Amino acid sequence: MSRLPSSSAKACLVASETRRVGNHPFTGVEQVVRADLAARLEQAIAFDPLPWLGEVRAPALILCGGEDDVVPLEHCEALHAALPDAELVVFERSGHAPMVTEPAAYRAAVEHFLAWLRERSPATSS
Repeated sequence: MSRLPSSSAKACLVASETRRVGNHPFTGVEQVVRADLAARLEQAIAFDPLPWLGEVRAPALILCGGEDDVVPLEHCEALHAALPDAELVVFERSGHAPMVTEPAAYRAAVEHFLAWLRERSPATSS
C-alpha cells in the first residue's frame, strides 16, 4: 500500500501550522499542541501496516469508492491483497462516501458480508 506522497503530507502540515483564529496565530500552549499533532500526523503517514496484515485472522470487509480522491483504489486493492480473509467491494460511482452516494448498494454489501459471517460461525446456543 503506498503512503501519502510527501507533498500531500507537507501540505497537510503546512495548512495545520498556518491556521489562524481571527487575525492572531496560535500561541503558547496551542503551538505546543499543534506541533505535537503535526508530529503524530507525520508518524501516522510514515507507518506501514502491510508487513503485519498477513497475520490478521479475522474476516474483513473493505468498502471502497471507485472515484475516491482521499483513499485511492490502489490502497484498497493493496489492503485486500495483504489480508488473508478479506472481501473487497468497490462502488464504481462513489467517491469517499459510498454509504451516502450509493446507500442501497452499500447496505446490501454489508448485509451480504454479515450473512456470510453468520454462515461461517458455529451455532451458538442461547
